Amino acid sequence: MILRSIRSKLLGLVLAAIIPFVAFIGVALWVQWQDIQATAIRQTMNDARLLAAQVDDHIGNLEHLLVGLSHTVSTSAYDVSLNDALLQQVRAELPNFISNIYLLDLDGNLIGSSSIAPDRPLNVADRVYFREVLAGQHLVIGGVVRSRLTREWVMPIARPVEDRTGQLRAVIVVGTKPGTFPGGIQAERIAARQHRADRQ
Repeated sequence: MILRSIRSKLLGLVLAAIIPFVAFIGVALWVQWQDIQATAIRQTMNDARLLAAQVDDHIGNLEHLLVGLSHTVSTSAYDVSLNDALLQQVRAELPNFISNIYLLDLDGNLIGSSSIAPDRPLNVADRVYFREVLAGQHLVIGGVVRSRLTREWVMPIARPVEDRTGQLRAVIVVGTKPGTFPGGIQAERIAARQHRADRQ
């Protein structure tokens, strides 16, 4: 009886000594986890800001390219070969993340391209980015699509080509490859996300 009582007291003393220690370890681990989580969140936010800045620069550079070309290309259907030569020359000087540059009339027909045009007539009147420019937008960043010219996954960026009176005459588009986009965005992931969004 006395032995059992001593054992109970010893067990109580051991528990009284261990419980604060276990609680201390638990609190320390919780604080460490909070610190790790906060550090991870800060790092993610910093990475996101850096990527956003890179994307802004990328889009800005492409917009400047399109503005310059919009004052240089011809909107006449009789000048397709001249437009082709100009756009091919410009494309040769650009980085490899540029897939193609092309010029479209207001019906969506190709009237200039930096790539070899297919034998069959090509029309993009059904593309959302094309319709948005016709509706009055001055810069449209389209969803990732498979180019009908190069068969590559591209992110089209389009703007109007206007005459001196501000009348819309054509649409000029540059296709940028998402796989080589700043931040290493993968074309397949973006395309899959776009496809899911289109089905909803």
